Amino acid sequence: MTHKVILITGASSGIGEATAKTLVKNGHKVILTARSEDKLNKLVDELGHENAFSVSADATQFSELESVVSKGIEKFGRLDVAFANAGMGVSSPGTENGDPDEWSAMVDLNIKALLWTAKLTLPHLRENQGHFILTSSAAGRRPIDGSI
Repeated sequence: MTHKVILITGASSGIGEATAKTLVKNGHKVILTARSEDKLNKLVDELGHENAFSVSADATQFSELESVVSKGIEKFGRLDVAFANAGMGVSSPGTENGDPDEWSAMVDLNIKALLWTAKLTLPHLRENQGHFILTSSAAGRRPIDGSI
């Protein structure tokens, strides 16, 4: 397999962190982003600066994501895969129990950030016949008590 350059949002923990470790172990380069600069720096130190590059950013902020993509491509010269992994759930499921501010934050991260990531990476992915991957949830396929 040809070694690829992969952008991962939500890379500082969980699925994003585990994916980054697996990709680097298999010879790929990773561009990592998340809000936690400390966690990202620790992960890059672990993976090696020749294999991993990070830019702390809030994925809900278009200009911050734009900077991540630009700096990552500047570092590694190309982008082959974008993994839109950043996301969140709500603390109190159910329509009547929900917090409108929490819903707004969830829409910003789970929908808008995904759109921003696609908008900013697709032109580069097309150049390299790359791929766009996203993390989703089973919540859309399984009913949750109290939800509409």
